[in-house]
Amino acid sequence: MLGAGTTPPLVTLGVALLWIPGLFCLIAMVIFLIVGSRLWRGGQVARQAPPARCADVRPGTRPVHLSGTSSPGPRGLVTAPVSGIECVWYRDRVYRLYQGSRWQDGANGWEQVATRAEELVWEGGSGPFALGDESGRVLLDPVVVDRRTTTRGYPKEEAVDDRREEGPEPRHYDYGPIGVLTSSGLLPARFLDGFAGPEARTFGYRVTEEVIRPGLPFHVFGVAAQRGGQPVMAPVGDIPAISVDGMGLVLTRGGRSATAMALGFGLAGAACLAASALLLIFRTHLPG
Repeated sequence: MLGAGTTPPLVTLGVALLWIPGLFCLIAMVIFLIVGSRLWRGGQVARQAPPARCADVRPGTRPVHLSGTSSPGPRGLVTAPVSGIECVWYRDRVYRLYQGSRWQDGANGWEQVATRAEELVWEGGSGPFALGDESGRVLLDPVVVDRRTTTRGYPKEEAVDDRREEGPEPRHYDYGPIGVLTSSGLLPARFLDGFAGPEARTFGYRVTEEVIRPGLPFHVFGVAAQRGGQPVMAPVGDIPAISVDGMGLVLTRGGRSATAMALGFGLAGAACLAASALLLIFRTHLPG
């Protein structure tokens, strides 16, 4: 037997190993409770919004639910410049690939090591598109595309993700996606010259293109603003705008799932902390 007040090393290790996951679980519980609460509140706001037809949307009214399919905007059907896909909306992005650096703890203390990085240097898109139903169409602000609850980016799809590492010289990119964007007048001429110097440490470029094809069904929760003499739907606060099911149902379901996960983490954390407390209580009866 060990004397009172002594703690065998294995017991100390066991307590530490239980405290670490216990605290992690409690922190995760708090995070999921916050997320669940926000989703629940957003779901309640969305549930109070009435359904509407696209043709009945008016600027300045309260938030509404719309259901329909992706439809052409003011420009009609457009052709994505890089992929050539006929769509209702597209967005092109150019990322610069460069040699960066970061600090890390090495054998001789903190040291700076080389790392590969990328930064967004240009973005262009086709502008507003529309949601259509049997009554007509209403325009959607493109910002709704990134405010969604859907998986895999639906209704958008990634049509192009081209990565080329041919050094900093702009002439190496006269062909391919960057060449297409430049020749079509979308990417400014000599745009890459600003990243060709040795201090920029550029070694390549990545081009992505996302598109939304016509006729894809989805729901929109938002409020209309007046732009160019017609209503354009935009998100409501920080609440998502696009979903496959009704937004109120989706957010409420998400809030319940997050709360259930918070409960699970809370129980797991409490169990770990309780077990560590038992080890401390009976430490004098454990072998060294």
